[in-house]
Amino acid sequence: MSGTVRTFDSEVRTFVLKRIKEILESVCVLRGCSSEIDIETISIALKNEDDMIDIFESVGNEVLGAENVSYMELPEMGYDDFAYYGLKSKASYFYFGTSKVDDLGKITFHHPLFDVDEECLCIGVELLTGIMDKITENMEV
Repeated sequence: MSGTVRTFDSEVRTFVLKRIKEILESVCVLRGCSSEIDIETISIALKNEDDMIDIFESVGNEVLGAENVSYMELPEMGYDDFAYYGLKSKASYFYFGTSKVDDLGKITFHHPLFDVDEECLCIGVELLTGIMDKITENMEV
């Protein structure tokens, strides 16, 4: 048997994995059998920092206009190695749309027919530059 355990919180993940092991051990004692379990962590929960979100929103509003900045109502269970950056410094994750207008809602970025709208790349650079400017404007060098 194999599967994936994904949580939004590392403490919850630790608890869930501990309970899986405890339940498996109990079932084996009850049934007189043995088991082997191998749990490897392939990614961790991604945590967005509120102050970073505020910066991203501010720059997004300036560059894109407030009507083009939105929040996800519910967190996603996907994972990304980017989460590990959040262990070392403040981090925030955002999506930047790169679909051609005609492809919106039809072809996702993992689809083999996905075609990046290269005209948006300059806007992406402007966003990231603005974010870095805001982050560093109060830093002492």
